[in-house]
Amino acid sequence: MITFWQDVRYALRTLRKSPGFAAVAVLTLALGIGATTAVFSVYDAILLRPLPVAEPDQLVVLNWYLGSAHVISSHDGFQLTDAATGRNLSGSFSYALFRAWSEQDSVFSSLFATYPLGRVNLRAENQSELAEALLVTGDYFTGLGVRPGVGRLLTAADAAPGATPVAVISHAYWQRRFGGAPDVVGKGVFINGQAFEIVGVTPPEFYGTVDFAGELDVIAPLAQLPQLIREDEDRFNDGAYWWLGVLGRLKPGVTREQAAAALAGAFNAEVDRLAGDRKLERRPELVVRSGRQGQAEFRRRNADTLLYSLGAVGLVLLIACANLTGLLLGRAGDRQQEIAVRLALGCGRLRLVRQLMTESMLLGVFGVAAGVAVAMWLKDALLAWLPVSSIPDTLQLPLDLRVLGFAAAAGMLTTLVAGLVPALHSTRVDVLPALREGAASVMGGRLRHRLGAGIVITQLALSLVVLVAGGLFLRTLHSVESVPVGFNPENILTFRLDGTLSGYEGTRLADAYDELTRRFQGIPGVRSVAHSRHGMLRGGMSSTYINVPGYVPPEGAPSVTYLHRVGGDFFRTLEVPVLLGRVITPQDNENSPLVAVVNEAFVRQFLGGQHALGFRFGFGSKAPPEVEIVGVVADTKYAHLRDDPPPTAFVSARQKLDSLRDVNFYLRASGDPGALAPAVRQMVRDFDASLPVFGLSTQIEVIRASADRERQSAYLSVAIAAVALALACVGLYGLMAQWVGRRMREMGIRMALGAGRASILGLVMRWALRLVAAGIIFGVAGAFAAARLIRSELFGVTPDDPLTYAAVCVILAAVALAACWVPARRATRVDPVVTLRYE
Repeated sequence: MITFWQDVRYALRTLRKSPGFAAVAVLTLALGIGATTAVFSVYDAILLRPLPVAEPDQLVVLNWYLGSAHVISSHDGFQLTDAATGRNLSGSFSYALFRAWSEQDSVFSSLFATYPLGRVNLRAENQSELAEALLVTGDYFTGLGVRPGVGRLLTAADAAPGATPVAVISHAYWQRRFGGAPDVVGKGVFINGQAFEIVGVTPPEFYGTVDFAGELDVIAPLAQLPQLIREDEDRFNDGAYWWLGVLGRLKPGVTREQAAAALAGAFNAEVDRLAGDRKLERRPELVVRSGRQGQAEFRRRNADTLLYSLGAVGLVLLIACANLTGLLLGRAGDRQQEIAVRLALGCGRLRLVRQLMTESMLLGVFGVAAGVAVAMWLKDALLAWLPVSSIPDTLQLPLDLRVLGFAAAAGMLTTLVAGLVPALHSTRVDVLPALREGAASVMGGRLRHRLGAGIVITQLALSLVVLVAGGLFLRTLHSVESVPVGFNPENILTFRLDGTLSGYEGTRLADAYDELTRRFQGIPGVRSVAHSRHGMLRGGMSSTYINVPGYVPPEGAPSVTYLHRVGGDFFRTLEVPVLLGRVITPQDNENSPLVAVVNEAFVRQFLGGQHALGFRFGFGSKAPPEVEIVGVVADTKYAHLRDDPPPTAFVSARQKLDSLRDVNFYLRASGDPGALAPAVRQMVRDFDASLPVFGLSTQIEVIRASADRERQSAYLSVAIAAVALALACVGLYGLMAQWVGRRMREMGIRMALGAGRASILGLVMRWALRLVAAGIIFGVAGAFAAARLIRSELFGVTPDDPLTYAAVCVILAAVALAACWVPARRATRVDPVVTLRYE
């Protein structure tokens, strides 16, 4: 310990004498460690951290592989692709199946179901607002082991028939609407016009189990669903309607495999009942997954994105490690005479290595401290920059022991690796030549020079890999933003209304939307008005089976078309080109024959490009062909910019009253559409003060928002690439400065013998160009391999896009050679007389 503290004090004195070196080394570490730690904190919070509940490892979530999923006539819930198997996965089950599983007491100590009701009209303290609601069965909080923040949570008694309607509000909503008042328990709230009594508040860290879909505001018993939404389907008794998410807590000693085996009987029996006489080529298959992170659809969807970000900053950390190695290697060269003196006085080589490593580790300590400070500044900003969506504001990103341990491990490992090689090589010195000839003739200079060159080449290669990724994401963003949408989004104000949240339904709801359409038409500056069930490029969609006479679907797959329920002057408002026939008009209502307007993709897929006008088909796989095609329009984008225009049928909203709920309005303006917003809000308020307006923006903003994922990916990757390039150029500059410094005597002799400044400049820049060329060659090879990993994130560009690689190589070469210009200019200003006299 005595010698250790001696080494620490000596290292501090040494670093104090070289403040420039110490500052650059610590800054290098801070950038590498800070960026990596900040991204890891987000990665940890979203993908690694379990639910804030009791013993989360005992929780399981039930899913099923779709197989021949069309045996399920109605499905409400998420579907995604399982990354491990590549198979389609669903998380929804029927209420009948949930009840059957609940009767088995050999597997679960608790089984509970959830249904995300989504946005509701929540009124409290005489103020209405849109809120996120979750409906749960009575064992939800008991099974999770969640303790209330205030009051109590829901119990099985609250879900019993005839029970008083009660609800639990979230901590965030309690603070926002009630100011954190302790007397909130017992107060009333109205959910979609229905009265509920508040019985408790969730703890502040609890965000639910369903997803990071948004802020969770209120939780109510599932038994209250019929009072909250008005629909024709009897979800509780319809075994073909799969809509509930199911989670459970395993009994001690029960494995997930045993649970799956115990539940498979009821699942398979229900599938056989629904299939009837149909032969299933691929049977749906029950799977029991870990529930320690809840249903985690959001986490699964964004796992690849977060891994790409973590991998990119990992390369930045490698570049920082290489940069620090180069700095320490050059510093060791400057101290060779000091090391020779120590060796001549009898100091052992191991003792010297330990002293040099103490200095490196001290830099690591400072670098970790600075890196944590950088991470604390970056981590919250990263939530806005990371290419992931729907992250709730309640998600906490503390630099806890796990994250701090990651930062410390990354910093110490970086300095250990970066400092060991210079320490070992700097102690391999021939003492007598070093003492006799000085630092200019130290043994190992050529080896150090090669090591430094190799380190710089590695830095340049790694930075090129990150730059290529940034370039490909930029090209993807440009491709997405440039894709034709099929309609004119200019000068359109769009927003959503949901009359069902204020008690409207059926014909009364359709009349309300038509009346609002007429009122909006009277706003000065409005040219035309329309509405549709799903917003154009807002991510929502609706599809249905259809019966097309004469069409034989491939491999027996059902015929499916996307569906748009429209009202008002839809096609003129959005300026969708009409190719044949007519459009939907107000005369197409509940009292007229069923008609539809289809797009070109519909005609190509189902009619083989034949004349479509007058053709009839049916909505439903066995429905009679009673819907007449009266028009054909051009293809338009539907839900997402990346998707090809799907086969789409446009129908009158008044002819589909059973499915009419919230709608998206479109107001085409003669000028700035944003100027219409105040008039729209006032007009809706005058019509019905309880009717909420949400999602108000221009259609251009909607399209821009639909490319947010690509935009954030591009910006984040470019920011990481800029840091990587800066670190690589710092390393290149340091190596060039050391190389020029060691060859000052040679430069002086050359100039004394008649060499001009241009010749000296060319000598230095040619050597720099060789380093840059080598870095580009190795970097391009690495980028070709790495770009394959992000293939699924690209759009409109291939992983080996030549334009991207050429642009990145030019940028890297230009910036790197610019970094070499300063030491090269220094070499041309050598005074040969002064240099030779000094030597």
